[in-house]
Amino acid sequence: MVDPVPEEEKAAAEPGGSGGNGAAASASPDAQGAQQPAASSASASVPVPRKAEVPCAAEGGRREQSPLLHLDLFNFDCPEAEGSRYVLTSPRSLEACARCAVKPVELLPRALTDLVREAPGRSMRVATGLYEAYEAERRAKLQQCRAERERIVREEKRRLFTPLGPAAAAGSGPSAGSSSSCSSASLPASPAPRAARKASSSPSESGASSSSYSGESLRELRWPPRASARNSCPAESLSSAPNPLDRPSALVLVPLTARSFSLGDLSHSPQTAQHVERIVRQVEERRGRRGREEREAARRRQQQCELGEERRRELAERQGLLRRERAERVAREDRLRKLQQEQNLKQREEGLQEGRERAEQVRRERAQRAAHTKLRQEGQLQREKRELSRVEQARHQALLQGRVRQENEEREGLRSTLEASLVRAQENYEQLVEQRTRELRQRARKEELQGRRAKEAAERKEREHQAHLEALARAGERRLQHAAQAAEEAVQQKARRVGQSRLEKERAQRANKEKVERDEDCRRRELLQAIGRKLERSEQLSRERRSALESARSTARASFHVREKVRQETNTRSFDRMVREAQLHASLDRK
Repeated sequence: MVDPVPEEEKAAAEPGGSGGNGAAASASPDAQGAQQPAASSASASVPVPRKAEVPCAAEGGRREQSPLLHLDLFNFDCPEAEGSRYVLTSPRSLEACARCAVKPVELLPRALTDLVREAPGRSMRVATGLYEAYEAERRAKLQQCRAERERIVREEKRRLFTPLGPAAAAGSGPSAGSSSSCSSASLPASPAPRAARKASSSPSESGASSSSYSGESLRELRWPPRASARNSCPAESLSSAPNPLDRPSALVLVPLTARSFSLGDLSHSPQTAQHVERIVRQVEERRGRRGREEREAARRRQQQCELGEERRRELAERQGLLRRERAERVAREDRLRKLQQEQNLKQREEGLQEGRERAEQVRRERAQRAAHTKLRQEGQLQREKRELSRVEQARHQALLQGRVRQENEEREGLRSTLEASLVRAQENYEQLVEQRTRELRQRARKEELQGRRAKEAAERKEREHQAHLEALARAGERRLQHAAQAAEEAVQQKARRVGQSRLEKERAQRANKEKVERDEDCRRRELLQAIGRKLERSEQLSRERRSALESARSTARASFHVREKVRQETNTRSFDRMVREAQLHASLDRK
């Protein structure tokens, strides 16, 4: 499982994908490590959000709130998973993300409005291009992670269904190990706890083997030449095998048994010797087979460790390479974005400068056209005046002196009209200049107002973003405090449980120790009583034997055959003595 990622944290983590660690679950594949997953982790990780160690109680509460608990690479983007607070929860998906150095957050689809909202100054065409590039990269990463997940599933199936060849070969070859019992004595002996468990699991077999061991050791102590010549290899294997249950009883009871009873029939019984040798061979075969299996298992574990280490090293190298490539790609995108912004600003400034120059040129052209029009009008008026004067001079040559006053008046009227037209032209020019100036001022005020509004909007958005970040930080601190408190409570509960379990174990150990001591005392008293009874019985038998010998000497001294018969009867074992020896062997086997 991976830690739940809120929607706000997803939106805040997506722009800076190269800054965080992988997982969600990654989770978490690290998440994080997924984390490294990331994993493994690894992560997960592993390129997944790093997995956080959270108490079981808090994790259970989050599971109850989550609408969807199992998400993998094939159903995390379905409509049913839209309300889930988890990114990915499948262990194989997290491992695949960790191997590919991809954070599960990077596999989530993003809307075009999110990209436009993140960069307000970016045009819709640029935002659409970035969205298409992000979507193509996301699909490529998703395809790569799905292929890696399929590869992981195939590897697991191959490991599950592939038979263990070395183990089968080791199990099918007991005859080769039983061909040489002496050479198997050099194999490593199994540990004492395993031997104890095997002895407890099969009481009949352990009883038979212990009785055989005790009989063999008694035979070696009683008749060293014959035992050493017959069973040199089994004795060596018995001495090398640790058996703490049988060895003390045999070492303690052998001197007394050898001193008190006769076990000569065991050395003369071929069935008993063959039975002992067969048991010893079986023990040696089992020990050799177990040693071969343990060596084979150790070799397989070593190979698995080496393969896992090599796989982790390759994964680390691949993650480092992918991390460097992602950092270079992000830096390259940042440089391209900055260059694009600079080009946009330069183009905007050039457009404004061209507009101002074009307006100034239009104003100058209009002034020039007005001046040319004025000059043409003045020239035309002068030509008309000269023509009128010539006509008047030609027509009214005789009336010049009488019409001088009238000509002067007409000249004054013409001058006044010219002055009025000049004044009107100047007024029109001033009105045009004033109107243009007013338009430029209004446009400047509009641009200044737009810039102020844009600046206020940017400041307001920055304040809202800062408030949002502070709210996220406060929520994170509250979660950390809650997690720390829950962890401390869990540690305290665990300490209390450990203390209680330790007290219970100590009480049980004391009770077991007392019980063992009582049982040992009872066995010791019973053994001493049995030894005392046997000593009394042996003294009684010796007294009876002496009395019988004396009576035989006194009554049948002359008959050699009678003395021989009496000697045979006194030396042979009685039925009661055979019963007592059988009871002694049975008690030794039970112990």
